[in-house]
Amino acid sequence: MLRPHTHCKVTPSRGFDIYGQRSSGVPFSTKCAVVKIQIRDDKTAVRADSSASRGSANEATIDARLLFLPHVKFDKGDKLTLLGVDLRVIEVMPRHDLHGILDHNQVDAVVWA
Repeated sequence: MLRPHTHCKVTPSRGFDIYGQRSSGVPFSTKCAVVKIQIRDDKTAVRADSSASRGSANEATIDARLLFLPHVKFDKGDKLTLLGVDLRVIEVMPRHDLHGILDHNQVDAVVWA
């Protein structure tokens, strides 16, 4: 049985407006259980092709795995805010117990850009 304790805010994504900007729904508060929040500094390619100079830049990324109760609904692209960090949902996976009953949803997220 999952007992989440970390406060977070969920802002549903409602698609895009006529200008191509992401449209947001009404945010709501809930609680989650943090499995992992990993902050790292990766080197990324500056250009699409890899040149002889090997130009790169440092990009801070956050990988997060969170657990939510089954009644909290998510879609890919929704925004999560917790512990002062904004995240974008990239995957939602239902997790069932040994009897086949939905126990919780596992949400994987990356930094909101």
